[in-house]
Amino acid sequence: MNKNVKRIIFVLLAVIIVISFSALTVFADEKKPEKNNNIGVFNNKSDMLVFNYKIENSEAIITFCDRDAKGDIVVPETIDGYPVTTIGENAFAGCSKLTSISIPESIKVIENGAFSVCDGITEFTIPGNIKTIGEGAFWSCSNLENVVIKNGVEYISGNMFGFCTSLKSIKLPDSITFIGYSAFSMCSKLKEVSLSKSLVTIEKSAFERCIGLDNVIIPEGVTIIPERAFYECSALKNVKLSKSLTTIGPSAFCKTSIKNIELPSGLKIIGSSAFYATPLEEIVIPYGITAINGSAFRNCENLAYVEIPETVELIDSYAFYGSRKMTSINIPASVKKMSYMSVGYNNELVPIGLFTIYGTKGSEAERYANDHRIMFVDYNDSSALYDVNGDGKVTAADARMALRGAAQLSGLTGRYFFAADVNKDGRITASDARKILRRAAKLE
Repeated sequence: MNKNVKRIIFVLLAVIIVISFSALTVFADEKKPEKNNNIGVFNNKSDMLVFNYKIENSEAIITFCDRDAKGDIVVPETIDGYPVTTIGENAFAGCSKLTSISIPESIKVIENGAFSVCDGITEFTIPGNIKTIGEGAFWSCSNLENVVIKNGVEYISGNMFGFCTSLKSIKLPDSITFIGYSAFSMCSKLKEVSLSKSLVTIEKSAFERCIGLDNVIIPEGVTIIPERAFYECSALKNVKLSKSLTTIGPSAFCKTSIKNIELPSGLKIIGSSAFYATPLEEIVIPYGITAINGSAFRNCENLAYVEIPETVELIDSYAFYGSRKMTSINIPASVKKMSYMSVGYNNELVPIGLFTIYGTKGSEAERYANDHRIMFVDYNDSSALYDVNGDGKVTAADARMALRGAAQLSGLTGRYFFAADVNKDGRITASDARKILRRAAKLE
């Protein structure tokens, strides 16, 4: 092969190599939709904090921060000319040495667990332009005391502030419509909660075991208080329910400190154990309720007075079990089933002494009383009225007993209570005593 041919072949090979390299470079650029890089952000004016980011769809996403990073951090609005729009999943999770994080208005998304277990952070501001906040975003930030949520944020995600044990108060802007499951559970120092006027949904266990919470006002848009929503909020004394409320879920207020609560007229469901072990003193069940579910008022030891409407058909097992101060109960004829130990018991073996069930003859109430060896009185039997001391006569002595009972100078229970409550309103008052005295004087 002569020299000219060799030169031509060499030139051709060189051209092919150059073209191939150029083609590979273009192809590689076309196949590389993401840019992964690092950016340095000055921290405390001296330390360099490095976190990872990537570029997707012309937007920067922060993906990972060095877990040993410490001090304060300001997330930039742009990186390499791209707007920073997203704090990625678990991006700052476990950065326990960080003391504060400031995020810009450009952020629209905070993903799951983004700032979880950042134990050094004491305060945080969530800009109003953020439309998506992932579950557990601030979970177990144990030193987080103050959170400012700007108007525009629409929901609190599940477990968002769960186990933030130093959080003292929270005010939700009126843009918030949704509180997710366990959103504030185990926030043991949370004392004050101001719920959004626009709130519609509270999910399961939202405030479970917030043992410092003492006051709650449920906004009018909320129709359901779900299961365990305020479970074991042991300091919770004052609750104002929305008039639109239809459902109180199982264990919703279990083991709280509620003494008095007004149930709204539109309420349809009281779930099992809803008020279990609370210090309720009296309760008026709204007209329209058809069932008092199992253990709904179990171990309410101070519960002395219950008013049951004629819409109730079921009083389920242990509904009023352990109500030590209750000596009697009126059961309407509408009740078709009274389940095991639903009323009249303090323990598993013996009914409350002198406990009396008032009902109509031949009713489920009479059947239950007979089966459980509890005193039953037909409240349509007027012959049992007025004779408070049971001596077969109506005299001034009966009126005196009724008056002492009205003044709570003596406790009238069982048939004595029934005889003194001549107007059948479930209470003994001075009005009852006057009526008995007039009967004794034959004035009526």
